[in-house]
Amino acid sequence: MDADISVPEDAGSEPAVASAAGVVALAVDSLSDADPQAVAIGERYWTFDGVDDTVDPPRPRWREKSSALSAAAGVGNGRVYLVAAAGVRAVVPTLQCPTCDGPLSLRSRLNFEKLLAGRQAVPCIDCDAGVLDAVNREANPAAIERRRAVQVKERRRGVLVDARTAWQAAQVAHLSQELEVRLDPDPDWSKVTASVGTEVAALAVIRHAPKVTPIPPLSGWAVPLGATPDRGNELVLDCFDADLLLIHPGSPVSAFTWNTTFEAAAAAEELPAPAWEQFYPAYVSWYVPTGPSLGTAAEQLDAHLLRRLRLSTVSRRRREEFLDLVVEVIAEETLRYFRFQLERHNLPNVAANHDARLSDAARRLAGVRSLAETYNTAWTMVRAAAATAQAKPSAPKANMTAHAVNLFEAKAQELAADLDLVVKPFNEDSAVPLSAMTRTVFLTLLDSSMLGTSRAAAEAILDAQAAETEIQDELDVGFTEMMRTVLRTGTEGDPHAVYAALGRESANSDPVIAAAATKLIDMIEDLRIATRGLHTALAGAVSACRLLTVRVTVPDLWWGGTAPVKQPVGVYLAELMRQEAERQQPD
Repeated sequence: MDADISVPEDAGSEPAVASAAGVVALAVDSLSDADPQAVAIGERYWTFDGVDDTVDPPRPRWREKSSALSAAAGVGNGRVYLVAAAGVRAVVPTLQCPTCDGPLSLRSRLNFEKLLAGRQAVPCIDCDAGVLDAVNREANPAAIERRRAVQVKERRRGVLVDARTAWQAAQVAHLSQELEVRLDPDPDWSKVTASVGTEVAALAVIRHAPKVTPIPPLSGWAVPLGATPDRGNELVLDCFDADLLLIHPGSPVSAFTWNTTFEAAAAAEELPAPAWEQFYPAYVSWYVPTGPSLGTAAEQLDAHLLRRLRLSTVSRRRREEFLDLVVEVIAEETLRYFRFQLERHNLPNVAANHDARLSDAARRLAGVRSLAETYNTAWTMVRAAAATAQAKPSAPKANMTAHAVNLFEAKAQELAADLDLVVKPFNEDSAVPLSAMTRTVFLTLLDSSMLGTSRAAAEAILDAQAAETEIQDELDVGFTEMMRTVLRTGTEGDPHAVYAALGRESANSDPVIAAAATKLIDMIEDLRIATRGLHTALAGAVSACRLLTVRVTVPDLWWGGTAPVKQPVGVYLAELMRQEAERQQPD
């Protein structure tokens, strides 16, 4: 079917419009023996709907744009007026041609607009031999056939565009159905688990994604998830495999591979149903399924992961997993910085067969040094290789990259073997922002410097956190019951005996115990005034023992052993008062 060049119902009318030159009437008449398609184009070309008098000078409101008519006619935008002239004549009967004195026939819309502006008429189209030659060329059979071929091509292109639109709509519908959002408003959190690395990755996604409703593709993040795009893909796939993240149906169709291509589908008689087969992890959108809504699900998973990654309470296995992760992120960031420095110094990338040596050296160094030190090492070795390249311009640059790898490997071995060697620490390079994983490991979980924390420092932080947790656990266990036991001395025993037992500890040879007991006695005296009862004042002192966290070596009062134990002084004094209170209870 040819392109749509049908004639408007009111084509051929003779509208008259007011202008600066008076009333201008326009008559559009078809030429005898003209190509019907040229006639149709001409009538559409000259059809307008009144005049816009809000502008100066006034302009006609052309019903169709010249560009649209050019496409329909199968010619360039600057030649559609010639096709129109090959089919019709637009004549202003009230005006004469200054050359032939006949009715003025217009060349183009521009001529008509100039008349409306009050400008003098120019010679008509039939008096311009050059224009007539161009019009006649558009009227010959070869030109007509050429235009029709273009029209057929445009029609086919339009059909292809429509088919592509339908194909893409079918792809979107398929994704909406196959990847329908599945939210669990009441998840079983005991089953929401994964390895330490995967849980840290999920936490990094939630905390560093531009948004979580849904999570945009990794390819558009300002801060990369992993040190390299490939590492980021691995991390998000781990989260996907653990059901911590799912693919959002609003992902772009280009992020998937499909059962057939559009070209193959378009060649078929009917478009087949599309179905996705694989996806590109960096280009799909994600969402967290553990909650009643996308935003709430992300918040709940964030809190759950923080509980599971409370490093002071994790098992020994998960603790080692985390320390391995510390080494891993330092090594990955070091390798990225090394390659960045190669690029900055105009050296080629590391040869594939050298990657293993470089990675082993980076991991060896990351096991004993901080990122600030490994950054310095990477920078220094690449810079030294670049200096050699400048000194030997004839040497292949690939050899200089190999030289940088060799230097780094040797230096890593030296720094790993002798921890007393001092390396000037580097700061973060703004041109290579640290990954979301690195930030989560050091800032969120360790609460330490990203550049200055080594594996050994991370282990020391974990030990300190574990010690604090142990103290808190000791303080939280049994205080309420000890208070109740002491309170019962008000009716079932002698609170003065409990008070006396505490008083004896104020003379303890351990200055920490003596000072703590003295402070408790002072507190009891104040509370006796407020509570008007010694037993309630003693109970208050037991509760206050929670705050006395300095560890001392004392007899094991809880288990009655002979070997001394180390525990918070508050636990020791509270248990001392509880045992004395129990001795005051009637049999």
